[in-house]
Amino acid sequence: MMLAHPLLQSPIKFRENSVPVLIVENGQLFRRLIGDLLAQENGEPGEFALSENASLIEIGKNVQITLNPLFPELDGRRILTKIQQMAVTAAEDQPAKTAECLAAINDYGAALTAAIPFNVTFSEMESADDVVKALAFHVDTEGMSIPEQLLEMMRLHRECFRKRLFVFVNLKAFLSENEITLFYQSVFYEKLSVLLLESGQKEPVRPCEEVRIIDKDLCEF
Repeated sequence: MMLAHPLLQSPIKFRENSVPVLIVENGQLFRRLIGDLLAQENGEPGEFALSENASLIEIGKNVQITLNPLFPELDGRRILTKIQQMAVTAAEDQPAKTAECLAAINDYGAALTAAIPFNVTFSEMESADDVVKALAFHVDTEGMSIPEQLLEMMRLHRECFRKRLFVFVNLKAFLSENEITLFYQSVFYEKLSVLLLESGQKEPVRPCEEVRIIDKDLCEF
């Protein structure tokens, strides 16, 4: 898989056990590249081209961009809806247990209704979907480190939305060297494609990084 842009001398290539790092020291160009990616992620026109085996791949369907790694997209409506759909499917795969659960909940509701000294009623649960909505499934991030949350986000977006490339903006400004190491290890284990887009050099180049620098004068090396 490769990511190209007219202002880059050559496409960025994604290889196994390697992380491309694009350092853009020119603020105007840095802003332009991020703007293009965000626009194309949302299905709007832009100058980036993503390809694989000489065929173009739609960026909006395949790329996930994270601007702030402190708040990875783990609880958005799209994700919660997908998790709910998975839970409903799991419940429907266990029809006897689901029917038993529905009956028990409705019996309990009837018992509570009888114990209230007024003329009240309740909404009976009729399907697996009703139970799943009441249980309010969500991603549990308690006790997770930032690298672990980022990995969970990537796994979720790959599984739920078929995302294939994950772009992080200034990730190294938020993570320690040890956290970067753990992040890379997880990325390689899960065989994820990641691009780091940085505004400056934060640490020595690692053996697993393919670093490209565009300086303030737009010289690329």
